[in-house]
Amino acid sequence: MLFKAPDIGTILGSSRQPFKQMRVPDENGLDKVEAMKQTYHKLNLDCLVILGGNGTQKTANLLREEGLNVVHLPKTIDNDIYGTDVTLMVLITFLMLVLTVLIAYCND
Repeated sequence: MLFKAPDIGTILGSSRQPFKQMRVPDENGLDKVEAMKQTYHKLNLDCLVILGGNGTQKTANLLREEGLNVVHLPKTIDNDIYGTDVTLMVLITFLMLVLTVLIAYCND
């Protein structure tokens, strides 16, 4: 199933959650991992593609251990994920730098 997110943010409802807090119920008693699993199945997803750094990678692995199909694409700029020399974020940063220089050059 191809799913397009209607709004900026996360489909599974876990945006910016510290990894150590993933299994700790919130003030409403919500277990974030269980909530993500329920949403995954509710949306009838075949696979979840996740973009992010090392914290996101830990969460992706946690969801994989829970039986979900997960692909993690590293998007980090500080080389905190083993085995990645260049990531998407490094490329984006470089392209933004080039774009900034071109705009400055063209405005002179």
